[in-house]
Amino acid sequence: MYLGHQGISADAFKYARNPNCRVCKKLLFCKIDPEKKFSELLKWISEKDLGEIKTINTVNSNEMIYLLMQGKNSMASKEDQQIKEILEDNTLILVTTDVTGVDGKKIYVQYN
Repeated sequence: MYLGHQGISADAFKYARNPNCRVCKKLLFCKIDPEKKFSELLKWISEKDLGEIKTINTVNSNEMIYLLMQGKNSMASKEDQQIKEILEDNTLILVTTDVTGVDGKKIYVQYN
């Protein structure tokens, strides 16, 4: 805590993770072969009981890599591309689903 008239207080506080916080909730880790098709990453995500995928964005650049509109993937052409053509190694993505809502689930994607 900073007290301008008294200097800086070095008191520590006990950190507690908030499971509902978008920043500090737990990540999923995905190690995957970069030669595989993007559709296989979508399948891996689907197997994690997160519900129907609505969007996938890269966290750092906020680039949209998957978007479900009116029940159809508007970026279906990416499904046949290799993962390495869509995502760089060590990329953090945010997946929103009907279960997670807008808070989404962060997944760290790393190449094998």
